[in-house]
Amino acid sequence: MGVLQRIALCYFAASAIFLTLDRRKQFLTTVFLMLLYWVLMTVIPVPGYGSGILDKNGNLAAYIDRALLSGHLYAGTWDPEGFLSTLPAIATTMMGVLTAEYLRSSNSSEDKSVKLFLFGVLMIGVGILWNLVFPINKNLWTSSFVALTGGMAVMLLALCHRF
Repeated sequence: MGVLQRIALCYFAASAIFLTLDRRKQFLTTVFLMLLYWVLMTVIPVPGYGSGILDKNGNLAAYIDRALLSGHLYAGTWDPEGFLSTLPAIATTMMGVLTAEYLRSSNSSEDKSVKLFLFGVLMIGVGILWNLVFPINKNLWTSSFVALTGGMAVMLLALCHRF
């Protein structure tokens, strides 16, 4: 695949989620995508490796990419922008959508900044705790990576919005 293809898939999916679901369901879908990816990556066994293997060749995402994109992978046996890891990347996109929708709300500017900052702190905490069972890994685009980096981005946006 590649970065631009992943961005296109994420925008398409986030657009469909945004246009068809209310805010609560959008949030729940985002959480569901992160949980689904975690379960798939840690429970489904990869032939020759087993389940829960998160190294560059033994993980489920790399296995699926080798099956579907053999000969077209970024690193030969794995790809950081593969098919399965697009699920949490969609969750990352949805965090941006939900943040933007909150900024468009009628809440006061100060309220928006404070709540976004606190949400960012919460997400960083979720990412750090999730790291204990699903390591923060950009190449696998793990759910803990999504929570940590999304939290950092929301916190920074809240600070920029406030000041």
